[in-house]
Amino acid sequence: MTISSIKDMDDLLVKYMLGEATSSEKEAVEQWLSLSDNNRKYYAEMENTWKKSLPESENLSVDTNKAWESLSKKLKTAEPKVIKLPVYQRLLRIAAILILPLAITVFVMKNSGKPEVRMVSFKAIAEPQTDTLSDGSTIALNKNSTISYPNHFMGDTREVSLEGEAFFYVTPDKKKPFIIHADDVNITVVGTSFNVKQFNNDSTEVIVETGIVKVSDGKDSVQLVKGDRAIYCRNDHSLHKTATVNKYFNYYFTKTLIFDNTELNEVVKVLNATLDANLVISKEQIKTCRLTATFKNESVKNIVGILEQTLGLTATTQNGQTYLSGNGCN
Repeated sequence: MTISSIKDMDDLLVKYMLGEATSSEKEAVEQWLSLSDNNRKYYAEMENTWKKSLPESENLSVDTNKAWESLSKKLKTAEPKVIKLPVYQRLLRIAAILILPLAITVFVMKNSGKPEVRMVSFKAIAEPQTDTLSDGSTIALNKNSTISYPNHFMGDTREVSLEGEAFFYVTPDKKKPFIIHADDVNITVVGTSFNVKQFNNDSTEVIVETGIVKVSDGKDSVQLVKGDRAIYCRNDHSLHKTATVNKYFNYYFTKTLIFDNTELNEVVKVLNATLDANLVISKEQIKTCRLTATFKNESVKNIVGILEQTLGLTATTQNGQTYLSGNGCN
């Protein structure tokens, strides 16, 4: 409810005193009274003047119209008052008028450009998948693996959580370290490439291809460079640093196997680990046969055929396993 003039206010106050005000009018008066001591004082003086205008005997009926006319004459003859706010209150009001819009503008400018941050869960189920993060970093996720990360990196770090195995190409940013949470291990980097693999929640392996990587379990930490490997064992909470033994850890996304004068015994181990080949060497003398070859996204069947031709071997499949035999090496 709005009040357009002093007269309207006076009329409203009289209705309030007589108990004739509506609920919205009562609310308007009570709100006006709560604004200042001067308002309450004005109302008290009006109420006092009103009471003096009434007949002295409580038993006499009251003509409210005549009483209001009498009150109006007394109010008109009274010296008009100009109510001034104290200086400090006026200054506060002026400051509020000037500063509030500025504060709102600053708040909007600071927050309007900020993107909405939400968590993203990226999964690879039957086949490896790749994904690119908001900072340009690339993740190659092995099958049966999940990685969670914010759609936008905010703050002083870039943090993700991994379950399974993934190879990371991290975009360099010295002011904003990249941190991977994998089980009980935290892997911190600035910009590098490396592989992280969890083994049934029993252990976590980190192999560095380029750059420097710090691996920590909250108690101990190791620093890795190219060719280094860290193994964290969950059972005894131990963290160890060794040289990289497995040169084919990234086959799941490169789909490339390079053998350079490699013994057949090692070749079979790699094929079984990366391709689930189920190869068995049935002749002891062929274990030391050496192979130099590159396989790019080849099937197990094609690779076995190449082994037969290159090394003079014979392959026989039985009960889901392929047995390699021969008289020697070509």
